[in-house]
Amino acid sequence: MESIKECKSLTRVEYKVKFGYKLATFAGAVLGLSWFFEGWRAMQESFTLEHLGILLFGTLVTVFFVGVHAYWIYLEEKAKGTLKKHIGLFEKIRAFSSEDEGEEAVGKGEGVKRG
Repeated sequence: MESIKECKSLTRVEYKVKFGYKLATFAGAVLGLSWFFEGWRAMQESFTLEHLGILLFGTLVTVFFVGVHAYWIYLEEKAKGTLKKHIGLFEKIRAFSSEDEGEEAVGKGEGVKRG
């Protein structure tokens, strides 16, 4: 019985994002958010295409970096087996990225590699 537990612990998929990457995405999100607020402030003064561009660019950059960070959190929670809710978009991204690597996707919530 104990060997089965050891085997399962050895096949557990560990997914941990390095602190440097998390810090870089956080900094990118903060920068994008500052562009958003700058664009919003500028739009209040006068409506120009430049101000609209800053507002839209800041919004897209912020949403992108927050989405990347959310995806990493999702994968870490899934690998630990403590995932509470499955997100279809993240599952599709993970399945697509694991096909490129030549490995099978991890099943829903188990966090154990099948093979």
